[in-house]
Amino acid sequence: VLVEMVVDDASWYVVRNTPNVTGFIGAGTVPTPLASSEVEILMKRMGVEEPKYKIDVAVGDRVKITIAPKGAGSENMSRLAMLKPSQGLQGMKDFVVNTVKEAGGNPCPPIIVGIGIGGNFEKSAILAKESLLREVGSDNPDKELDALEKELLEKVNNLGIGPMGFGGRTTALAVHIKTAPCHIASLPVAVNVQCHAARHKEAII
Repeated sequence: VLVEMVVDDASWYVVRNTPNVTGFIGAGTVPTPLASSEVEILMKRMGVEEPKYKIDVAVGDRVKITIAPKGAGSENMSRLAMLKPSQGLQGMKDFVVNTVKEAGGNPCPPIIVGIGIGGNFEKSAILAKESLLREVGSDNPDKELDALEKELLEKVNNLGIGPMGFGGRTTALAVHIKTAPCHIASLPVAVNVQCHAARHKEAII
């Protein structure tokens, strides 16, 4: 077992007084740290490599950074379904409305409902989260999706959950949808629920 840690008097006291922790490298009373080159060799022998990060940025590009802090109350109410293509548009609508219904007052409504359709398992979730970055109440540039958003918003508000779950006609402030192509045998749909605060900020560097 390789352990990466700062070894000082306090941390070493905890380690050496933990039952069944033995076999440290080194002849003295304090373990001898491995050099980074030695760790690299051991990791390669174990088949463990440094994670490779995918960054679609070239030297000289401008980068837009977007942050969108969320509370767990709304994030925990988010759902993803791998629907059958035969379930179609109605299946997607039912899944979205049922997700909001089951959430009830937990996400601190009125909420913004972000929906991602298509791609694959993880892509649909990313689309749903990205859709929440749109200005609340703005029209979707795709006319068919815009009409679908308005239809779903009406269905969600007709649930009667209301602000903070106390009942009323305003359960959601907006429904935003993003889509991507997907395999003909799949219909991924993700719903990412956002509370009414809808905090996000962008900066270009």
